[in-house]
Amino acid sequence: MTHAIRPWALRTRLLVGMVLGMLVALSVTGMVLSRLFENELEQQIRTELARYLDRVTSQVSLSPDAPAEINSQALTDPRWAQPYSGLYWQLHANDGSAALRSRSMWDSALDVQPISDGTAAPVLAQVPGPQRQELMVLSRSLHLPEAPEKAWTLSVAVDHAELHSGARSFNTTLAIALGLLFLLMLALSGIQLAMGLAPLQALQLGLARLKQGDSAQLEGQYPAELQPLVDDLNHALKQQTDAALLAREQAGNLAHGVKTPLSVMQQMAQNHVGHPLAEAVKEQVGHAKRQIDWHLAKSRAAAAHHQVHEVTSAVPLIDSLVRAMRVVHQERHLQITWHAPATHIAFLGAATDFQEMLGNVLDNACQWASTNVSISLGQHAPKELILQVDDDGPGLTDAEMKSVIQRGARLDERHSGSGLGLAIAQDLALTYGGQLTLSQSPQGGLRATLGLPARWSE
Repeated sequence: MTHAIRPWALRTRLLVGMVLGMLVALSVTGMVLSRLFENELEQQIRTELARYLDRVTSQVSLSPDAPAEINSQALTDPRWAQPYSGLYWQLHANDGSAALRSRSMWDSALDVQPISDGTAAPVLAQVPGPQRQELMVLSRSLHLPEAPEKAWTLSVAVDHAELHSGARSFNTTLAIALGLLFLLMLALSGIQLAMGLAPLQALQLGLARLKQGDSAQLEGQYPAELQPLVDDLNHALKQQTDAALLAREQAGNLAHGVKTPLSVMQQMAQNHVGHPLAEAVKEQVGHAKRQIDWHLAKSRAAAAHHQVHEVTSAVPLIDSLVRAMRVVHQERHLQITWHAPATHIAFLGAATDFQEMLGNVLDNACQWASTNVSISLGQHAPKELILQVDDDGPGLTDAEMKSVIQRGARLDERHSGSGLGLAIAQDLALTYGGQLTLSQSPQGGLRATLGLPARWSE
């Protein structure tokens, strides 16, 4: 057996869309900012290397007849003298004849390609350092005008790890900031989502009030996007109610129009008691009246079912019906017991239909009871009333219980004496989404149980 996949709730769809959009936006923003910071940091290191290169260049002494010299005492940055400090300089002749290095190089040398063009701009490169770390190196060519054949290459270098360390520190801070921003945006999105869906929740509550019978129309003001839908729903509800009332009125008029000639025919047959034709007419007229009552009750219930705003208090109607049954069956001295519950229980439907259902069930119990009929009313989750009527009569077999409430069964197909009342009660209950069930009563007779939509309060 396959089950349809339930679509995501609108709130979930919007929230997932917002989260994905924020994640994409913040991720792209993070990558762009990280790249921009790395570029800026690299540019700063290049600028710093250029200053170091100019500073070292100013301390270089070149002579065509003597070796090149650098006044290292004038280079005051202590990292020049600290071994493997990450800041280095190197001066070597392009012919490989001599090389000078900062003390920070210790016994290592920078693997820098000689620059022969003295007019060229400083060259930036990356080379391995004394401890195989990655260095950023800026080099320039030095030469003497009187000895153009001789040239030197001066290089300064810094540890590239400074760039990586700065980038990692920035990326960590950036990730924390973007994470906090994401949480803030998520909270604001939740608030925005709640505010945006509030009209839909108000619409849902309005529909619930319609279903519970608290109102006949959707009330209140809604946003411009929802107001046309609300207006259309209210218009459809009004049309449905008007059509149901018209159908109910037409059914009543039709029943009244048919019952009048039937009553005349019954009276005429009554005047010829004993005649076979008169007896046949009386029997068929009785069948016709019962069928009219049955279908009239069904049409009335179908019309009333659309009037969801109608709410009927159950206890007063039961009290009234119990008093009526005690009067109708007073000659049989029946004991009809009924105790009203403490909870106020209301039937979500028309009072006439509740009277029709309970009246038929109670009348059937009184007709078949020997001495006792008992009535109990209670509530059942989620929103349903349970009305039980027990009698101590002969009861029915399981097959008879199924037959006596069979929808659409003809009267002459029913158990003798069962009447049409239980079938009418079953049809009315089904119209309201309820049900009539029959079972054996603890008193020995029949138990009729009506389950109907309801609400209750203390």
